[in-house]
Amino acid sequence: MCGILFSAVGTVGQRCTSLRRLFMHESVYDKTIERLKQLYGKVPIGNPLEKGTLMGPLINKQSYAPCRKRCNRPRPKAARCSVASASR
Repeated sequence: MCGILFSAVGTVGQRCTSLRRLFMHESVYDKTIERLKQLYGKVPIGNPLEKGTLMGPLINKQSYAPCRKRCNRPRPKAARCSVASASR
């Protein structure tokens, strides 16, 4: 689970190897999503220069628009999206 989490939030998804989609069998979906929500809720967000910060800001304004667009685009009917609140 930690590998999934870090691949999604490490460098705020600003690298070519960042997790974009996670495919899993429906038999493990609920348990996996619940665990990931717990982990996302513990992600230390803040100044990337401070020790302990895992997720910092986007690098610049040009990075914000595509990120926001990805978050708001329609998903196929079969796709599900889950959200977890993060610690501050």
